[in-house]
Amino acid sequence: WGLYSRMFFLVLVDGSQQAHKALAKVLSIKREDDFLILVHSTQHDDSVFIDDCGFTDDKEDMKRRIEQERGRAVLEPYIHICETHQASHVEAEVLISSDPKEKVCQYIVENEIDVVFLGQRGTSTHHRTTGSFCEYIIENANCSVMVVKS
Repeated sequence: WGLYSRMFFLVLVDGSQQAHKALAKVLSIKREDDFLILVHSTQHDDSVFIDDCGFTDDKEDMKRRIEQERGRAVLEPYIHICETHQASHVEAEVLISSDPKEKVCQYIVENEIDVVFLGQRGTSTHHRTTGSFCEYIIENANCSVMVVKS
């Protein structure tokens, strides 16, 4: 296999069973030198309230940190699964944006992702109310997309 090149896989995760199945699919085909990036993409949460209780930090910075912590909490079980499978070259990212679908597509381009894996249906209310997140990624990603059905 002299033509083998390292692959960059991205798995979109949201805490759903479908996302776990997408990760399992990647882990079943990922080779040792391939890279795996776990991504949790979420909409900027305007409901995060920071009181003025004497904090000197910028409120927007504090909101971003809280959103990042929430995203990391979603990623933790997937990171643990990768560790259990002794998967190498694994990274995890939280993407927060007013338009998570577009942010993911931008991330795919910037990181030269080869294949995106995602579950057919997630648990995010935002994704269900603004159209199919999955359909948007399929139509707009500049790489192959594998939809793992439940």
